Amino acid sequence: MAEKFDSLEEHLEKFVENIRQLGIIVSDFQPSSQTGLNQKLNFMVTGLQDIDKCRQQLHDISVPLEVFEKVGEVVKYMPVFIEALDALIGRDFKAHLVPTPPTVGRDATY
Repeated sequence: MAEKFDSLEEHLEKFVENIRQLGIIVSDFQPSSQTGLNQKLNFMVTGLQDIDKCRQQLHDISVPLEVFEKVGEVVKYMPVFIEALDALIGRDFKAHLVPTPPTVGRDATY
């Protein structure tokens, strides 16, 4: 049984990594990167097919309803958590996390 989950986990990790790389290619797209983009898109399709095969192997798994309730509770509080984190970073840590860019131009000191 654990092998089924291991296989699904492996395919999901590969899929997520492929999507991350795809995002990098798309965010800085150049015509010369078209081949790499096509390759990543093909890997994405193959990855979805592999995940679907894993899903079919796990059709007999039942998840208790309580698990979905717990997930729902976490999702419900995510916006509150994100707002609190933004406020905390914005007030106390932002100056320490983002370095001030150097001045460029006539007044710059070199």
